[in-house]
Amino acid sequence: MKVGSLVKVPNWQSNRKFWEDFKGRGIGVVLDITPYSVHVRWLGSGEELAHSKMGVTDKFEVVA
Repeated sequence: MKVGSLVKVPNWQSNRKFWEDFKGRGIGVVLDITPYSVHVRWLGSGEELAHSKMGVTDKFEVVA
């Protein structure tokens, strides 16, 4: 994963309760990567969010 990558929550993860809020967000573009978080703009909702690198972003699937 790098700045500009398109990411999504993998299908096998999307049915877990933790990812409930992500279902409508679809694909996101990585805006910035810091030592502690990955900043993503979710195209489905337009939200820009910082996601903790501690156990969350390693589950994102890189689409392109």
